[in-house]
Amino acid sequence: MSRWAASRPPRCPPRRAPPRHIVAAFEAAHPDLAGKRIILFAPTFRGNGARTATYDFARLDYARLHALCVERDAVCLIRMHPFVREPLRIPDHLRDRLIEASNPAVEPNDLLFAVDLLV
Repeated sequence: MSRWAASRPPRCPPRRAPPRHIVAAFEAAHPDLAGKRIILFAPTFRGNGARTATYDFARLDYARLHALCVERDAVCLIRMHPFVREPLRIPDHLRDRLIEASNPAVEPNDLLFAVDLLV
């Protein structure tokens, strides 16, 4: 007998076109991103919950990520988990391609419709 047991199918909706109003709202809010590939980096937190949530920002190589974005004509939206309270410290000279996207007013699921790659 296998130690793995099927419980239920995954929560993956069928593939279809994204809701146009969500994409249009994102494009209107970010006209400078038109025509660029959009990468969303949305890591999970480390810790046991909201009180101890953290992320090791030293693991982020902003310069290399920026160089990749320049090479691929892309931008990278970085959205930290809401439990992580420490702010991102993206160097000013890299903010043309690396964008803080942790605004709680933006629904993270809506961002998924507007990006080309989720990391």
